[in-house]
Amino acid sequence: MTRTSAATVAQLELCKRIITGIADRGNKARNGGLSAITGRASSRTRPSSITKSKASPSVQERLAMAYSPLVDRTLERFLNQRGGFDMLASRQFVHWPVIAKGTPTFWPIIAFKVEAKQELKLSARVGLFYEDGESQSSPDDVHALGWRFEAGDSGGRHAYFHAQAMNEWVKGETRLSLPVLHRVNATQPCFILHAESSVGLLCALVVSLYGITEGADFLALASHSKGLSGLKSVIPGWCSAVA
Repeated sequence: MTRTSAATVAQLELCKRIITGIADRGNKARNGGLSAITGRASSRTRPSSITKSKASPSVQERLAMAYSPLVDRTLERFLNQRGGFDMLASRQFVHWPVIAKGTPTFWPIIAFKVEAKQELKLSARVGLFYEDGESQSSPDDVHALGWRFEAGDSGGRHAYFHAQAMNEWVKGETRLSLPVLHRVNATQPCFILHAESSVGLLCALVVSLYGITEGADFLALASHSKGLSGLKSVIPGWCSAVA
């Protein structure tokens, strides 16, 4: 049985703190608009689009019903699974803070997968949900842009830390849909990321979504903790808030 190294354990702890810290901000921001977020998985089949009901719930409510959010202690327990975790396999997600700069407004919903063996391997599937307010046929539809943030496999075509578009949460999976308005090429382009580790990949994801100022603020809340001072070698030099 392969033992997880101390360095991998430390990196995993930092990644978990970043994921939970930003999710906590997102949950607090939604408290006024959500009557309840249970954190429990739903057994319902997800629709291909997310539309308003007659009661006209908010976008956040509709997304919480369609994509079960992990919150608080439920999230902590999920991330503390031995050897890593896979949110998509459990039909669970984290809902990060809204991206309000620019148009349209995006609601990020993310499924992380982490393997903690000899080395830490993290990947993220990101749905950026938005209201299609300009659609004349169904103005209240919520659609999404999909992105994958991955380390890549050695020797493969994308053997580097990268981000690329996606049209579905899991290829060929019909029970858990991603409501993209128009399908795109999900093979190329494949954008290289300024990262050399899974921690760097997560930092790049945060800054890609929120910009260097707000993103660094999110990262700093998690990284300025006891027991994490030996991680500078795996953190991108450009991310001064963490390094």
